[in-house]
Amino acid sequence: MKKVKIIDKCPACNSLLERVNDQLFCRNIDCISQNIKKVEKFAKGLKIKGLGSKTIEKLNIDYIPKIYNLCYNEVEDILGKKLSDKLREEIEHSKNTDFFTVLGCLSIPLVGKQVANKLKPYVTKLDDIDLPLCNRVKLGDKTTKSLLTWLDNNKSIFKELPTYSFNSSSSSKKEVRFICCITGKLNDYSSRAKAIEVLESKGVEVKSTVSKKVDYLICDIENSTSSSITKAIRYEIPIVTMKTFLKEISNNE
Repeated sequence: MKKVKIIDKCPACNSLLERVNDQLFCRNIDCISQNIKKVEKFAKGLKIKGLGSKTIEKLNIDYIPKIYNLCYNEVEDILGKKLSDKLREEIEHSKNTDFFTVLGCLSIPLVGKQVANKLKPYVTKLDDIDLPLCNRVKLGDKTTKSLLTWLDNNKSIFKELPTYSFNSSSSSKKEVRFICCITGKLNDYSSRAKAIEVLESKGVEVKSTVSKKVDYLICDIENSTSSSITKAIRYEIPIVTMKTFLKEISNNE
């Protein structure tokens, strides 16, 4: 039986590998292979067609902001005029992406689309993302630490990227018509983030806690011990299901 030799250095950058639970990890933040993968994930998340792994390697894009600082004369020499023009168009179009889509595509450990969507209703500028907010939206200790540590070390990256809107395209065109709060699980939605996205598209502002400013409490599964329901009853706030609420506001459109 032939023995398999376990490597101890990264094939891409020659850094020593760290073994964790029988898996090997390269911890070099400048590893070219890892950086190319980050660029690839970013391009895929922002739907930049034509910027796959092979093209990224050909253009030597090893840092996400380089996507927006390409010399298209050089790109044309490498890819040809037709592909160069198409790529330029795709990259320009990606500048219209909202901040939260970008945040979920930056390869921040434990931070993806779902985490970004949790933050979306409460963030209007980068500095809004802090410990109290992360605790408020219940990101969890590990995710919170990962996000805040990454921002502390990499916040300058946003100065090199385009200025992204803090409003998604679906919600930015809508005026706030109602203020709501959600409690408990919703029958027709796999996550609260998806429900919030639907509500925001209808001009609804979603708060994390019940107060006198809230117009409706959305609740599909009644729970008499819920503090949100107790507050809603105290403040005489109507308690409705998601389906009923959407039907009601549709009738008023």
